[in-house]
Amino acid sequence: MGELLRILVVGDLSSPFVRQDYRLLSELASVRLLSAGGYLGYFAKLLEAGGYDVYYAWWASSLHNVVYSKVHGGASVVVAGGFDVVSEDSVKYGFRWQPWWKRKAVRYCLREADLILAVSRFVEEHVRRLEPKARVEVAYLGVDPERFAPASLQQRKPVILTVAHLTAKSIVYKGVVDLLEAFAHVAKRKPEARLRIAGAHRGGEATLARRAKELGLSSRVELIGEVEHSRIHRLYQEAMVYAQLSRVESFGLCVAEAMSCGTPVVVSGAGGLREVAGGVGATARPDDPEEVADVVCSLLEDRRLWLELSELSRSRILEGFTLSHRKRRLAQAMESVA
Repeated sequence: MGELLRILVVGDLSSPFVRQDYRLLSELASVRLLSAGGYLGYFAKLLEAGGYDVYYAWWASSLHNVVYSKVHGGASVVVAGGFDVVSEDSVKYGFRWQPWWKRKAVRYCLREADLILAVSRFVEEHVRRLEPKARVEVAYLGVDPERFAPASLQQRKPVILTVAHLTAKSIVYKGVVDLLEAFAHVAKRKPEARLRIAGAHRGGEATLARRAKELGLSSRVELIGEVEHSRIHRLYQEAMVYAQLSRVESFGLCVAEAMSCGTPVVVSGAGGLREVAGGVGATARPDDPEEVADVVCSLLEDRRLWLELSELSRSRILEGFTLSHRKRRLAQAMESVA
């Protein structure tokens, strides 16, 4: 990519996804960040957004990003990250549950953007359903394999880990409630096992704490709150199993991070989780707690199986889901539209 390519990243850096892409793009070209509050704030900055080759934004509702490119003549690239285009009615999640005006904005972006980057084939399929004429390609998210490095079995504790923001809604669609129910069965078979739930407390933690108490598991379920992303690798390296029983999942970055740390994963197989875990991650149905418990206990009990899946998990991430892979795809995307 030429050094003179100028990219305007439209959005803020509150999301780790955006921060990651901002850093990678900054290594590829001359990059500036433009942040504002809401659509009105972004349109108020229309005049200062000129002079760029590419306008880049996360989420398919980024109407302003496409408008910038049309007014100023650059190319628009929009990342479809999941809830913006995916719908899962059973948990009232995603596109169909957004306000009408946001759905209009999404359809406009999908139709008019020069390139849509979907974070998985699962998301790509949903983009094509909403807008068959969209120019969409898959660009998987990436993990830093040096920071998310493997830890030996001897360094591990009998901990089952999951990571999610704990809202009343997300504990359902992220499968945290299902995992807690399954852990009740694990606890009967493995007295030393602990369930560790990391993630910002946004109201859902009270429901989990109450249910853990009802199950007699309060002392064995740890609600540790939000952990800075710069330190979260330590949680993966300490756990023996990472579980994500999502009812809907666009990619599964936490699954990829855990696998990079050599932590065997148990997933529901929903959405993009199958693409990340491949044939390496163990799958179980979220609504069958005994099945989930059987899979988890097999990893806690079978040393040979654990070691095999640990090595395979790490290898899978190195083969296709590192920051280098993400950077390469972003470079190709920028070159294709600039």
